[in-house]
Amino acid sequence: MFRDYSCVVLEDCTAEPIGDGANHAGSLRVIETLFVWVSDARAVCEALAAQAQLV
Repeated sequence: MFRDYSCVVLEDCTAEPIGDGANHAGSLRVIETLFVWVSDARAVCEALAAQAQLV
């Protein structure tokens, strides 16, 4: 947690700036292990929709 923020990286909305994608999974694993949550866009949209229904 950084300054009381919980960060999320969307794995299907990110890409490698250089290369053919071979390191994508490895990079996401390192990010998830050391820094933040990793999820996909569908799960985030579903969570936001569920939260909106509660309001």
